[in-house]
Amino acid sequence: MMYKILQCCAVFFTFFSLEAQRVNGVFAITGDNKDNNPFLWTNISEVDLKSGQVVQPLYTHLKTAFDLYDGLTNIKRYGSSMESNKIAGTPQMPTSFVVAAAAYDGRHNRIFTIPLQQPEIRWIDLDDNKATLKIYTVPLPINAADLLNESGPITRMVIAADGYGYALSNDANHLIRFSTGRKIVITDLGALQDATGNGAISVHNKCSSFGGDMISDAAGNLYLFSAYHAIFKIDVTGKTATYIGNIKNLPADYTTNGAAVNEDGDLIVSSALSTGGYFRVDMNTWEAVKLTCDNKTLPVSDLASRYFAFQKKQPAISTTVFNNSDPGVSNISVYPNPVTEAAFHISFDNKEIGRYMVQLLDVSGRTALQQPVNLVYKSQAIEIEMPAGFSKGIYLVKVVSTGGKTMYANKILVN
Repeated sequence: MMYKILQCCAVFFTFFSLEAQRVNGVFAITGDNKDNNPFLWTNISEVDLKSGQVVQPLYTHLKTAFDLYDGLTNIKRYGSSMESNKIAGTPQMPTSFVVAAAAYDGRHNRIFTIPLQQPEIRWIDLDDNKATLKIYTVPLPINAADLLNESGPITRMVIAADGYGYALSNDANHLIRFSTGRKIVITDLGALQDATGNGAISVHNKCSSFGGDMISDAAGNLYLFSAYHAIFKIDVTGKTATYIGNIKNLPADYTTNGAAVNEDGDLIVSSALSTGGYFRVDMNTWEAVKLTCDNKTLPVSDLASRYFAFQKKQPAISTTVFNNSDPGVSNISVYPNPVTEAAFHISFDNKEIGRYMVQLLDVSGRTALQQPVNLVYKSQAIEIEMPAGFSKGIYLVKVVSTGGKTMYANKILVN
């Protein structure tokens, strides 16, 4: 069933932008097109936040070839080549009936989504440049029947600064946390609690607090922006939601369904029911200013980005102790350090697309690990897996270009 989203207290859904990584690290779920299905939020598109325009589609409903895999077993479940899967609005379609929540994991270069009426988390690995889109799915620990009313659907989602993904139901009775590494582990943390001073503006209130989107700040706090402009700051550890006001200066008929932080640190909001463009919101005053022109943007029900609010630029890591290192290495970094699991990440920021070699050298200078990587976007995080039984200790991580030039070198501790 479709929700009656035009009535006063209806559910307004969040969706995300998926392809702007090559432009600004922001992605969106958009309507099909302005003329035919502007409010059928099933397309995943790269958008330019400055103009509001779609840069390039990643997934176009009923047009893009796809295969849907079980994320736990890697077994193919469905594919667009199957005749039974060519029907619009069926659960096996990548965006199902419509998508209700989405987030972008910049560390692993993945887009996560939750279809409106499907108790599943789905994701696309953007490093996989195959002609047929591969989509993975794992079940959510929630009752599918709860998704058929206004309170139960998961409509807000974000990847937080702590590396976990968080998703929230309309009624805020289900705060879902999921890991983002090789194995996806999902936990229902339960209901949010209202802070003492919230008064009548409860995070569970239908007419003030349903729908919308979430972002994370650099400290790991979540900010919920409801469809009706209400703002809550969420302490994940205490599962407490504090009402801090409303977004100011937005048109009365402009629902805030998408929210994301851009590369400049600005909060941008979008609407699923309006072509009134995007607004930039000052997170100190909560005042909104029009960013794009009217009638030039598709309705966008969710935005997602790799950036965090109040995020400071990290200082460059000095590598002058290595004679063959490129001194301009602030756009390559390694995390976590120390390494406590069987993998670490190389983060490239505005580097040339192409192939590189990642090497780990032990204290004697011998190569302990060597892995080629393919950079398909200028800003991308690539996971480097270490074999079982890899020895603990201090290693030198090097990133080498195809021409043999060392682009990055730094020490890393493997625990």
